Amino acid sequence: ALAKGNGFIKDDDGVVFRVQRFNALGSIVKQLVLPADVRKEMVMQAHADCHANSRQLKFLLSDWCWFPKMGNLCRSVSQACGVCQVTASKQGRELAPYGTRRPVEGMAATWQRVGVDVLHVGSGGKLLTCTCWYTAYCDFQIIPDTKAESFVRGMTLVFMRCGFPRVCYSDGEFSSRLVQSWAESVGISWKIHPSNHPEAGGYYERRHRIILEALRKFILSDGGSEWHDELVLEQVKWLVNHGEIGQSGICPALLFYGRTLPVPCMKGADDSLVLSRPSSVFDLMKVADAVDGNRRKLLGVFVKEWLFQRERSLPVIKYESNLKPGEMVYVFTERAHKLSPTFRGPFPVLATRGRHVMVTTPNGVETHWLGNCKRHRSDEDVVADAPRSESSGSSGSTNQQLQIRAPKRARAESWTTEAADRAKKSARM
Repeated sequence: ALAKGNGFIKDDDGVVFRVQRFNALGSIVKQLVLPADVRKEMVMQAHADCHANSRQLKFLLSDWCWFPKMGNLCRSVSQACGVCQVTASKQGRELAPYGTRRPVEGMAATWQRVGVDVLHVGSGGKLLTCTCWYTAYCDFQIIPDTKAESFVRGMTLVFMRCGFPRVCYSDGEFSSRLVQSWAESVGISWKIHPSNHPEAGGYYERRHRIILEALRKFILSDGGSEWHDELVLEQVKWLVNHGEIGQSGICPALLFYGRTLPVPCMKGADDSLVLSRPSSVFDLMKVADAVDGNRRKLLGVFVKEWLFQRERSLPVIKYESNLKPGEMVYVFTERAHKLSPTFRGPFPVLATRGRHVMVTTPNGVETHWLGNCKRHRSDEDVVADAPRSESSGSSGSTNQQLQIRAPKRARAESWTTEAADRAKKSARM
């Protein structure tokens, strides 16, 4: 049925593609329309590979596939993941604030302004993080301690991979004479700002929250791997840098490299890419013009989304509503280690009292604030939409089982009759 509609094409083998979506560069994307019987398994496997949240998962899959209500299925799969339910940070129930850094003159260049900080992951573990002011691209390096020599070595390793910036931002932890003399020798201008200044260090502090949450996910999903495992760190780095920025269709990796770094869940079905060797200088000039034009498009879309995010206001806390006795919930717990699971459970709800929930745990009955609880979701709750032909065929049996509400007029008449009867009874009394 979809193949007959506008924006869909069908090849000689009967495979249906959707050609309605444009990428960040303005080019049409050829998306494979997935059959209904493979959608749930495909989305669950893609989420198991990267443990992205629902919006990120839809962003990654949209590069090559599509099906109706794709966002709903991605949300259901992400919420039902056993790893993500217990490893989400406390801010997992909160909407993270949007970017607050101001656009400055000369900022529209990759890795020219970089924020440097130390992320403490617990038990003495430390990561030296470097985050681009413009693209929010983040790279990090393990350091043994917070001495100036370790800072210099860590920054040298990161900058050899990504390039030496012109300006570095940090708090007073990097104000030692050795660090400043090293920065001057390599041509870096250093700016010290207060540690909690929202327009200075807030953008890389948010990266720290995302890194810690991703570390918890991959450590638990890999069967208890160590946080300093090279594979775990590379998976975390990939996930952090491939999250969509707002609703722009752009991620930090796309701005930094000019392309995304595809993994199996992003393998596209578009065969329009043709690799050929330029035959003349004119062909090379056309390629260069196309690259420059694509960069300007990306810049325009990104800056527009950036300015929109600065003005956007969102609620902070999301409460679970309509919790009923018997439902299973997770309870937020103060973890002893930064990389430990954040939630305990699931536990059955005993009762709700205003903004508090009573749950039954192995230690007895506990009372928790509603904001510290979230529903448990299982794989059984994830239901892919059935094809239209099947749903239409089973509609008769479904209607027999469901209670059909009466029309508004009939309900109003019955309510009027009941009200009149009650009035007569009260008059007799």
